[in-house]
Amino acid sequence: MVQFRRRDFAFSPELGRTAWIDAAVVEWIDDGDRSRVGRVVFPEPLPVPTQLEIVGDDLLGLCRPTAAGLEVVAIDLDVAAGTGTIRSIADLATPQTALLPRLTGATTQLLAVVGFDDTTTVLR
Repeated sequence: MVQFRRRDFAFSPELGRTAWIDAAVVEWIDDGDRSRVGRVVFPEPLPVPTQLEIVGDDLLGLCRPTAAGLEVVAIDLDVAAGTGTIRSIADLATPQTALLPRLTGATTQLLAVVGFDDTTTVLR
């Protein structure tokens, strides 16, 4: 019997998509074709807490903690094939980060980063 430990769900009513993390796998499913689940496998389990966001029709984003701070990762989706490509956007050495919720209709998302000098930077 297979046990799923799905966590860190993300929803996009505009796209009709749900995504989640299950250990080292990011999966997604679309309302239009529930028979097919897309999946991207990372080389190691994603640490808790990892924040997952549906950025667009062909893009998922996540922020995962690292030993030095935070890594921002983009997953370029091939929705038709049910796969994707993982790429690192930034690896930040910082004590605090927050992935801000995407505003309705916005094409980008904001990441607030508080550095070791207590200076806050907002990345788009």
